[in-house]
Amino acid sequence: MDALVDRVLDETKDHVAPPMIQVVLADVRRSPVLEVGLGRDNGFIGYSSRDEGGWSRGDQTLTGTVAYIYAGSSSEVPASAEIPTEQVRRGLVEFWETGRRPSTVSP
Repeated sequence: MDALVDRVLDETKDHVAPPMIQVVLADVRRSPVLEVGLGRDNGFIGYSSRDEGGWSRGDQTLTGTVAYIYAGSSSEVPASAEIPTEQVRRGLVEFWETGRRPSTVSP
């Protein structure tokens, strides 16, 4: 997983905004979905399943939005959802290993 994140960060280092990727579990019908922002220092995780959803929980005093690029288009997420990229990495691994909402995401 770290190699994938490193590759995305390397390939998008010159972009005007950090990239956003979508992650699902292969061979799982109706897999939960992660929307993942991958900035050099900060990123976010958005989680949605048939039963619940939520965002990573960063500094809740922040207001406004932060832009990420998904499929060539700008997407804005709440600034309060940004967390350190290292926590995003851990959340990705947790999702991959358990198939459940990462603990970095609040419902």
